[in-house]
This record gives sequence, C-alpha cells and structure tokens, in this order.
Amino acid sequence: MYECALFDVFRVSYQQINSGINLIGGVIVANIKSAKKRILVINTKTERNKAVRSKVKTYVKKVYQAIESGDKAAAGEALRTATSELNRAGSKGIYHKNTVSRKISRLSAAVNKMA
Repeated sequence: MYECALFDVFRVSYQQINSGINLIGGVIVANIKSAKKRILVINTKTERNKAVRSKVKTYVKKVYQAIESGDKAAAGEALRTATSELNRAGSKGIYHKNTVSRKISRLSAAVNKMA
C-alpha cells in the first residue's frame, strides 16, 4: 500500500508494477526492478505486522475481560498467553522492547491488583 499526495491508500499488485504504470502523484514511480520488488516486500511485511498487532491486541483485551469478570485464574492464564504474544512481537521488531515491557508491566499490575 502506498499513499499518494492526497493520502489515499492504494493496493498495488505485481501485475500493476510490471505493467510499466508510472503514476506521477505518488503511487508508483519505480522503474528499476529492485525498487519494484521492494514495493512488494514492504506490502507483505506491512500486512504481516498488521496481523500480529491485531493478534496482540486481542490477547490484551482477553486479559482485561478476565479482570472485569473477576476470575483471577482466567486472568492469570490470559496474562501468560498475552505476555508470550507480546514478547514474540517484540522479538520480531513489530513492537519496541520498551513498549512490550510497559504493556506487560501494566497488565501484570492489573492482574495482581485483583482481590
């Protein structure tokens, strides 16, 4: 996906890149084969990162739902899985290590505060 001058987001396919389309407005201006490949690789990585971030958010929400329900055992189990997913995302560079540490710390404090 690329943003043009008007900040519209377009999906770019392999066929569009190789068809020689050069849009002056910001979508595709690559003529060199390696630059075209980078466009495809960046799109793939962006989609993967979005999926992992969404997965992490889901696990974090499950922790807070368990806390709201008052079930300490379920909250502890949800915290364990959320911590694992956060660490995995941090090790792959999707989240900064300090962000991961902060999120885990806040989740742990919330679970430990349960009576």
